[in-house]
Amino acid sequence: MVPVLRRMTYLEKLTLSLRVGGKNSFIDGTYLNNYILNQMAHLHTFHFDIVTESVSMNEQQPKPTPDDIRRTFTEIGYHVDCYIDYEFYNSGRCHVY
Repeated sequence: MVPVLRRMTYLEKLTLSLRVGGKNSFIDGTYLNNYILNQMAHLHTFHFDIVTESVSMNEQQPKPTPDDIRRTFTEIGYHVDCYIDYEFYNSGRCHVY
């Protein structure tokens, strides 16, 4: 999906509903900004609903909190809410909207 969005450089409005699985970290504001938004200079309206699920969590690393995820979006100018559900077997799910 990221390569397709990167080619839409002149897009002005975007509504994105995305469900991603099998990653080793949640999609946060830093990821979104670095891999998608920086490529879309004309984008001025962006609505999104992003779920990252089945994320493998390392027991030795601290697990991000909802405030950690929210902060990454606030730093790039988006006010969001989110929830995180840490499941069994070191797996997590994060929903940002």
